[in-house]
Amino acid sequence: TMARRYNIPVFAVTTVREADQTHRILISKEINLYATGREIEDCVRGIEMINAHISATIERSPSQWVWMHCRWNKRPEDEAYRGIPNIERYEKSDIN
Repeated sequence: TMARRYNIPVFAVTTVREADQTHRILISKEINLYATGREIEDCVRGIEMINAHISATIERSPSQWVWMHCRWNKRPEDEAYRGIPNIERYEKSDIN
């Protein structure tokens, strides 16, 4: 929201441990966020784009990934989430 509001460039930054125990920092190209005026939808779509970059790093080095929290502990019931593909894909039973 702040990046869109103040026109701040957004990048996804990840790191991978190399075989020699050094770390490689990966910085994406600038991520162009949606700005349709539908704030919640634009935010969710922006997060999807950022997560795609993070996921690409995880897929290249899955042994370095540890899941430490419950990602979908509840489904937003707010009407503002209607029509947002990322939210609608999940059934309540998948999230809880």
